Amino acid sequence: MSTEKTLALISNLTTASIMATILWLYVDALLFRFEVKSFIKAAGFLLLTGGFASNFAESFLVVNQTFITWIIGLGFWMLFVGFILDTHSRLQLLTIFLIVAVLFLKNHLLLSVEVLLVTLAVLQLSYIYKHKDVIPLITAFFLVSLAEFLKYLNNFKGFENMSLSASILYIFASVTLLYWLWSYLTIRFNLKHKSTNQPV
Repeated sequence: MSTEKTLALISNLTTASIMATILWLYVDALLFRFEVKSFIKAAGFLLLTGGFASNFAESFLVVNQTFITWIIGLGFWMLFVGFILDTHSRLQLLTIFLIVAVLFLKNHLLLSVEVLLVTLAVLQLSYIYKHKDVIPLITAFFLVSLAEFLKYLNNFKGFENMSLSASILYIFASVTLLYWLWSYLTIRFNLKHKSTNQPV
């Protein structure tokens, strides 16, 4: 197996795994308290898990790549919707831009734009809430957006090796998401520990 295919295999496996883990977090939160925005995000991460898992399976099975790209695109679309449904979001007008992008762009270029909009939505919320702990999440989404843009460039003459760089960026994005996830769980555990140790 070539280096390019090996890295693509690793990137799809790590991305699918981390998306599934984040999905589990949202499902756990929904079981505690149902929120529409959290449900939409959970649905988005479910689609992303299925999409990247299918990309991983492509190395062993025959799959419809167009359908997989559509699933991943829908997943990122739902993440964007989930974030702009926050009461403090001010980027609802970007929905118009995203609809235009869906009409005129396709495949990896469309995915790149979608993830970039998700990045902007999270960035704006982090500024409003003053949550510096989501910086790794913002970084990870930006890396994914850049990776998809490199995959788009891979179709042009002179940029044939961009897919290799894209796979590397996806691996870095997965590691960054894992770091964010670990930090989030640590904060959540500490808060829960403090609340259970409060004097009655």
